[in-house]
Amino acid sequence: MQRRRLLTILGFVGVVIGVVVGRPLINSLWQPSPLPKATSPAVDTPTEKVPDPRTLATPHLDSAKSKTDNVIEGRLVPVRKFFDDSKKNTQQFAQVALG
Repeated sequence: MQRRRLLTILGFVGVVIGVVVGRPLINSLWQPSPLPKATSPAVDTPTEKVPDPRTLATPHLDSAKSKTDNVIEGRLVPVRKFFDDSKKNTQQFAQVALG
């Protein structure tokens, strides 16, 4: 038991000495190379004038809007018919329900 305790203490002391002495020794022997200085990349400026994105997109957006409006209008026809029929029959329903 005494021997095991002595080996544990010696192992701990060895690790402490290794960290305390080893780290500065390693740092003094190994110097990392300095990083190269950062440079910004060269940017090519366009020689011709770039058109406005809104000008390019407007015809496409208008076409898409008209197509979706037509589809929505077609889907709303049965809904409008349902509510028109309901408005016509409201008076009769009220008379039957209220007696």
